[in-house]
Amino acid sequence: MADRSNGGEPLSKRRFPWYLITGLLVGLTVALVYTWLIAPVNYSGTSPASLSLTDRDRYRAMIAMAYASNGDFGRAIARLELLGDTDPAAGLAEQAQRYQVAGQPYQEVRAIALLSSAISARGSEFLQTAAAATLTADIPGFRETQTATYAVNARTATQLAILKPSSTPLITFTPLPSATPAPTLGAPFSLKTMEQVCDPEVPLLMRIFVSDASGKGVPGVKVATTWAEGSDTFFTGLYPEINSGYADFRMQEGVEYSVQAGETGEVITGIIAGKCSFADGSPYLGGWRVYIYQP
Repeated sequence: MADRSNGGEPLSKRRFPWYLITGLLVGLTVALVYTWLIAPVNYSGTSPASLSLTDRDRYRAMIAMAYASNGDFGRAIARLELLGDTDPAAGLAEQAQRYQVAGQPYQEVRAIALLSSAISARGSEFLQTAAAATLTADIPGFRETQTATYAVNARTATQLAILKPSSTPLITFTPLPSATPAPTLGAPFSLKTMEQVCDPEVPLLMRIFVSDASGKGVPGVKVATTWAEGSDTFFTGLYPEINSGYADFRMQEGVEYSVQAGETGEVITGIIAGKCSFADGSPYLGGWRVYIYQP
């Protein structure tokens, strides 16, 4: 006998409420069309720290290109501070390496390397003071902040005095000597000296040091390495903790390399891994230190 406990209708004849599912799907579709196409959410005035990884890279690249153009170190630091990076110099160096591997434009890679080297040379405490005392004007989506007077402790004041002696109490920044710094202009880079390196922990490594006439490392210099079956390019300044004009390249056994710093620098040929030996006399292949300078 059929169960008629539901208003006298047999349970076997009850219909599934498809209209509820259909209504839900229609409502969801309308909501998506409205939010994605008709009235999408527009973000404005957000902090650079909330940008995606790709947009953060583009933000750093634009800051570096601006710094390479106008030499305004204080403003570059103020803009980088908005990203909230714990180590801006390391972040820029890592990005320059990724851009180099990805084949990004030479100007961008060089500018990023230059800014990374400049930050490392100035010191973190000085950077914090500089960023605090610099306007954040001309940053899209942000209001210009007023310059405030900041107390500088004795240690920071000593650092500032060493970096740039001045009779004025205000923090000032010396721009780069050129609107578009290009260390490869002028006399071409030439080989100064070479020496073999026997380091069993880092074998087959070609260490390149590029400096100016005074012996100061030059960052952002393009170094081209060629061999019989290929070539590679990289830039100085990506390892400022070693030297602002430092770059390195991993060699292969039995391969002869040529190296050129800058577009018109001397082509240094005949670089091949030398033979070294451990304390017990067993052999291994060493590397080279190549010192290049601009007379």
